[in-house]
Amino acid sequence: MPARIIKQNREIKELFREKIQEKVERERKEMHGRIDEEVPSWIRWAIRPLAEWRFNAVRARNEAKGGRRRGQRFPALLATSAEHLEFDK
Repeated sequence: MPARIIKQNREIKELFREKIQEKVERERKEMHGRIDEEVPSWIRWAIRPLAEWRFNAVRARNEAKGGRRRGQRFPALLATSAEHLEFDK
């Protein structure tokens, strides 16, 4: 059986990227809302940048983990026998 190359549709990929960005912005706004509600105003000026830094650090770590996982799928696919793989025809 010859190997096939599978590519993602650009429109779907872009739509997925936009949905992720919307989710990230929504989470960021929720974080700022919680800070405004729970942190006293006299210290909020110091907490907000720290929380923003932490938010960005966690996102960067999660993106790095996701990238490593994507790289690990290919060797696992090679180790799988052809009988266990199902492809749309």
